[in-house]
Amino acid sequence: MAVRTRPDRRFSLADVANELLDPPVAERFFAAAPNVESAQSLFRLNRELFDRTVNYRVFELDTGVWVSAPLEEVGESVHVERAPAAAAEGAPGERLRVEGNVVQDRLSARRR
Repeated sequence: MAVRTRPDRRFSLADVANELLDPPVAERFFAAAPNVESAQSLFRLNRELFDRTVNYRVFELDTGVWVSAPLEEVGESVHVERAPAAAAEGAPGERLRVEGNVVQDRLSARRR
């Protein structure tokens, strides 16, 4: 999502890897490029296509629960909060809080 909201309209895969990803993830991301020239070539993000393609954020909780939320609801009815215990210990940790009225309740054989 950071790529989507960047004011720069042109950047490279190397820019994304170096500026937005943690080093172990950046290394794997950069290694997926076919060659160095490709990784360093500038491209323009098509925001409309991005919005049509990536429009849900999916959370997996430590309880085995999966939550799929439209991106526009993250920060509105879906809140990702720093866990108080994790903040006190300096460890990473987030909690998910969701509020809304149930409009459908069903059983399913698989996650959608």
